[in-house]
Amino acid sequence: MLVMEENNSNLFEVPLREEASVGQRLTNYLIDVLIYYAILVILGIVAGMMSPEVFLEEGEGELIWYLVAIITLVAYYTLTEGSSGKTLGKRITRTQVISEDGESISYKTALLRTLCRMVPLEPLSIFFGGGMWHDRWTRTKVVKKIPGI
Repeated sequence: MLVMEENNSNLFEVPLREEASVGQRLTNYLIDVLIYYAILVILGIVAGMMSPEVFLEEGEGELIWYLVAIITLVAYYTLTEGSSGKTLGKRITRTQVISEDGESISYKTALLRTLCRMVPLEPLSIFFGGGMWHDRWTRTKVVKKIPGI
């Protein structure tokens, strides 16, 4: 669908970006969670082979592992969304994240979206109306990708 907009007395066509469906958003989430856990498993195997005694210790080993998990989550979402607006899940479902004004998001916005995802019960916000919290709080939205763009 195209919308006519007036800018500096010139008319031009701007593609209207249709928001991703709840099903697409859920599929994105499930794919990205599977990828995230796969990355953690690989990191765990490598770390276990390199220094198994650190990860077997109670306390310190658990703390290190929690830090690795958080850093991995932040890196995955920030790098993928900041670079292209698409995680691997979004690439598969042909969706992407953009700002409310239709522009690409920055790495800073991608980082803020990622930190918002860490709020307890945030994934359930999709069912409360008004959109996901990490979208509302960062003024972003997930839209269906326009073919060729």
